[in-house]
Amino acid sequence: MARVAIVTNSLSGGGAERAMNILANELHRLNHEVTVIAINSSPPDSISLNCRIIEIERQWRGSLADTLKSLKIFREKIKSIKPEIVILNCDLPEFYGAITLLRAKIIAVEHVNYPWRNRELLGKFIRLILRVKKTKWVTVSNHLRIWPKNDSPNRVIYNPISAIHESEFRSSAPIKKVIFMGRLTFQKNPHLFVEIAHYTNLPALVLGEGEDRIHLLELAKRLRVDIEAPGFIKFPWQEISDGDLLIIPSRYEGDGLVVIEALQRNIPLLVSNIPEFKRFGLPALNYASALEEFIEVISANRDSTAAFQVDSEKSESILSQRKITSIGQDWEKLIGDLMNQPER
Repeated sequence: MARVAIVTNSLSGGGAERAMNILANELHRLNHEVTVIAINSSPPDSISLNCRIIEIERQWRGSLADTLKSLKIFREKIKSIKPEIVILNCDLPEFYGAITLLRAKIIAVEHVNYPWRNRELLGKFIRLILRVKKTKWVTVSNHLRIWPKNDSPNRVIYNPISAIHESEFRSSAPIKKVIFMGRLTFQKNPHLFVEIAHYTNLPALVLGEGEDRIHLLELAKRLRVDIEAPGFIKFPWQEISDGDLLIIPSRYEGDGLVVIEALQRNIPLLVSNIPEFKRFGLPALNYASALEEFIEVISANRDSTAAFQVDSEKSESILSQRKITSIGQDWEKLIGDLMNQPER
């Protein structure tokens, strides 16, 4: 048994946060002493945590004073729990972990090929410190590489998915609404989604929050798109019903967990034709390369969303790699290997 601290951006957010919540519960089930440290203030996630939770309550995009205050609290909390293993999940946890004195073994999880976007100099500095601290790197997909390129050894451990909740979703209704689910950021390309809704003349539902929210709503207003954007939804999959089509127009991805979760629930989906999604091997109809192709594919199949559902055999072959029981074993082995290493 090990004392494990999982440092994450927040209790809720994108796939990176959700995956770590699932992992935390599994490590707790395997009798590790697990604490999830959430830096940013956020509403609770759909994954109820069974382990200890510490919320630092930093304000997202808050002031420098707020960041320094939360860093002080973070250092105090880390010192109090004395973890043997610290898992740093994404950029902000890396920053806090790098500038905090830790006696623990450190694991950093790489989720994308373009981390520290628009803050490259800071990111390189932080990762240099982590490298000096002999950080062990984990990537969530085979196509990811540690940035900046170096000889840091890494291990691939997929993001897990939770137990299937709604596995019998089937639809043959005409397309009545298009849905976007994810962070409202450059990477996820929500502006393309709004254009798709405009040119197909379909109502749009945007599930998620992010820095591009205001610009996105301004674009929707200019294009006269019938759009709903309720922000963070604790159980977003419950917002999808017969006749809805999930569109994932990402420019690039790390893991593409939302695709996995859509397959898990048999949700009709249409995704961008990027290498990160192509590796799933979905049928050709589920991919589109540009705005014109998205419009063409949707227009040609408006009569039934069944055209965008992936058959169960294909879905199961993808989902079988994401079961938390097997991924928990991979993490268990990694933690065991680190615990058996001599102290630095």
